[in-house]
Formats: sequence, structure tokens, C-alpha cells
Amino acid sequence: MVNDIGRENDQWEALYAVTNPGKPLPKNPISIHEATRRMAMLGGFLGRKGDGEPGAETLWRGLQMLDAICIG
Repeated sequence: MVNDIGRENDQWEALYAVTNPGKPLPKNPISIHEATRRMAMLGGFLGRKGDGEPGAETLWRGLQMLDAICIG
């Protein structure tokens, strides 16, 4: 069984690696705001200047994608 701390590290590391291919992982976890935006990008959010913040459906799709990445 994976402990909660290990799972959290796996998730933010996988999220960072998928959204920044080829770049090394930072030593500290990314902020909640940055993680939310990156997860929304997995769900289809483009993050343009006038787009505002991502919605619940986009975040849900991104979370499902992140879970699939972590499982794989």
C-alpha cells in the first residue's frame, strides 16, 4: 500500500513531467495554483490571457487524465 505522502509526490512529479517534457523536476513541489493550472491544461484548458480560471469540468477531465498517468 502506498502512503499518502508518496502518492502526493508521485502526482505532482508526474504532472510536472508531463507538462514540461525534457525539463528536470524542481526540488520543491509546485504551488497549488500552478498544479491546478497544469492539471486544467491536461483537461483541455488553454490558459490564454483572457480565459480566466479553469472550470470544474476542465479540472475534472485533467484529474482523470492525471490519475491515468499515475496508474500507468
